[in-house]
Amino acid sequence: MRSGVQVCRRHLRSVSRGGLFAAVFVGCTAAADGEIAHNDLVSLVVVTVSGERTLRLDPAPGAQINARLPPTVEFSPTARIQLSSPLQTADSSYFVGSASASIGDVRARRGVLKASVCPAAIRACKYVELPVVLP
Repeated sequence: MRSGVQVCRRHLRSVSRGGLFAAVFVGCTAAADGEIAHNDLVSLVVVTVSGERTLRLDPAPGAQINARLPPTVEFSPTARIQLSSPLQTADSSYFVGSASASIGDVRARRGVLKASVCPAAIRACKYVELPVVLP
């Protein structure tokens, strides 16, 4: 399997000058990376770090992700990925910032993100359920 950078380099070598301008103008990034689900409380993104694809759940400004009920992406009743972070608040109730997990060898492409997120202005967490399609 080729990385996005390898595909990009091959594409840049094969394009004409006009195509080269378009490739540079649009930007040459890994097609698999980017936001795959969001609402007003969270955004789920796929990022590639050192060749490893990872899901990262980012809270909206001021919101916190509940660490006592860790977010998961469920692909089937038996296939799921649980997101986590080593950084938590002192009482271990919330993740500090984003939660993440390696996609690894997940073959399923469609699933559902399930998370508990606590908005800044509300003293209670809200349940979030979003459809997910992995690139």
